[in-house]
Amino acid sequence: MRLVVPGRSLLPVPGREVLARHAGQRVRGVHVPARGVDADEGFWAGTGSGDQLWVQLVGRGESPFRVRSGQRASFTGRLVPNPPGFARRAGIVPAEGAALVERQGHHIEVAYADITLEP
Repeated sequence: MRLVVPGRSLLPVPGREVLARHAGQRVRGVHVPARGVDADEGFWAGTGSGDQLWVQLVGRGESPFRVRSGQRASFTGRLVPNPPGFARRAGIVPAEGAALVERQGHHIEVAYADITLEP
């Protein structure tokens, strides 16, 4: 399992300042577990409740698949800063980690075509 930007692993998840230095860079996830699927178009990826980053699926219309909690995903995406109100717009409520995604200040955007889910 790997979650990396060029030259650095994102697991364990670094602080907001380190994430900011890597904003805009390509992220490669390999066999990363989905920790929680708290929105239709996104999920937490990582090794534990405090060691996870939000993955936002992007594309036209609804995603053509459903991610299940515990399922492993491989993907290529981009680390991007959260726009204001991101957690609310993404459908992440406080009980599902809204404070964590806001504290991290960044998430990974992955196009529908750039993710593979393991059964």
